Amino acid sequence: MTKLQIIVILIALLAVGFIGYLSYNIRHSMNKSEKIMEDFKKYEEDFNKAHQNSLEKPSKHYSVSNMPKVVLLKSTTTAIINDMEEIKTTLVKLGAKDHFDSNVSNYLFKQKHAEKLKATLQGYKDFIAETFNGQLTGHPEAKIAIEDTINGNRKKVKWENHNFENNSLTGIVTILTFMQNNVKEVKLEVLRQLE
Repeated sequence: MTKLQIIVILIALLAVGFIGYLSYNIRHSMNKSEKIMEDFKKYEEDFNKAHQNSLEKPSKHYSVSNMPKVVLLKSTTTAIINDMEEIKTTLVKLGAKDHFDSNVSNYLFKQKHAEKLKATLQGYKDFIAETFNGQLTGHPEAKIAIEDTINGNRKKVKWENHNFENNSLTGIVTILTFMQNNVKEVKLEVLRQLE
């Protein structure tokens, strides 16, 4: 065997070993990601239960004139929370597939779920302001921030991009959970003021 053949064989063995090493690390990372998402879902469920238990009060008596508004507020809030939960569930499922970044980008931006969510949240804020006009102290709906931002280069960044673009799955799910809790807190503040 010539020196060249030995070098080629050694390079081939190194390449096979390196590919095996990469393959092992990729599989290990994927398993860790799945475990992190499972742990996060468990944490989120526990957090939501504790948050719900700490904020929900027994049903209060509201004035007859406010009762239809209260029922509408509760059903509207529940629908929005459920819509956001569906987005999170879909994203977690997409996170388990190959090409996570393109799947999430497609779902949030090309299919316009992020834009629809912003419109839904704006509609909820408008609903609170219009339905309870003059009955509330301050503006509890302001807790739901959906305004575009200005980045460090003084350029306008859309709300959707600021919250979801270039973010990890865990980050996106966390942001959505935070938004859900803000919606719940707005509802509870409105109900508290109507007591």
